Amino acid sequence: MAATTERNDDERDIDVLIEHVNTSTRKANDALDDALSFVAESNERIAAVNEEKRE
Repeated sequence: MAATTERNDDERDIDVLIEHVNTSTRKANDALDDALSFVAESNERIAAVNEEKRE
């Protein structure tokens, strides 16, 4: 019975670890989305300035 309890504890530990990894992954993904959005907006501003210089 001790082996079953130990296995269950291990499984709970793994579940907690997976939950942390999933949370960290979501946060990292959100941060990357924000950064890419900022870069896209910056590129649009740069393109607009370059277009004005051509005119």
